[in-house]
Amino acid sequence: MSPKNHNYFNTFRHFLSQVATVNDKEWDSMHPLLSVCSYKKGEFILTPDETCDHMQFLVEGVARSYFIDENGREFNWSFHFNENNAKSINVFVVDYASFISGSKSRLHLECLSKVTTVSISRQSLNRLYSQSHFWSEIGRRLAEFAYLIASNRSLNQLTLEAKDRYVQFVKTYPYLIDRLTQEQIASFLGITPQSLSRLKKHR
Repeated sequence: MSPKNHNYFNTFRHFLSQVATVNDKEWDSMHPLLSVCSYKKGEFILTPDETCDHMQFLVEGVARSYFIDENGREFNWSFHFNENNAKSINVFVVDYASFISGSKSRLHLECLSKVTTVSISRQSLNRLYSQSHFWSEIGRRLAEFAYLIASNRSLNQLTLEAKDRYVQFVKTYPYLIDRLTQEQIASFLGITPQSLSRLKKHR
């Protein structure tokens, strides 16, 4: 194993250890199932009509998930990044609906920079869950975390005014402000780029 890959795996193990202590025995049961994946800026990890059959932990870089409606309009669903200085993180690059159900994805998962991930297949993860209560419990907690992210996003879109959504975005994702285009941020907030410009002026 290369020193770089070793560091990537250790980063993933450290993240998991924030959920529950991962001893050497438990880690050794998962480690052989993992692989390191590298992507270039602009490369797609997943496109619509593909099945998301890998869960990928983002070690470095920024990615986004978005869908395009029948009128060709683009909507950013989520941004994926892992940054120590960020107030919030979203470290798994995955279409959970497709991953869980095995159905075709509706999302594009695109790299906004060079991206490195630690990946595990759905088949390997399900086998690990069936063989280990420890990893099954880890999976349950991570699923709850993913649900909270999606739920909070949906509720904010439904209940907050545009200016409040923007203020919350700035507070929650300051790390992303200079890494995303105005169009990408506006799409995530559910407003036009022109509306976003006005909000910035009056903030």
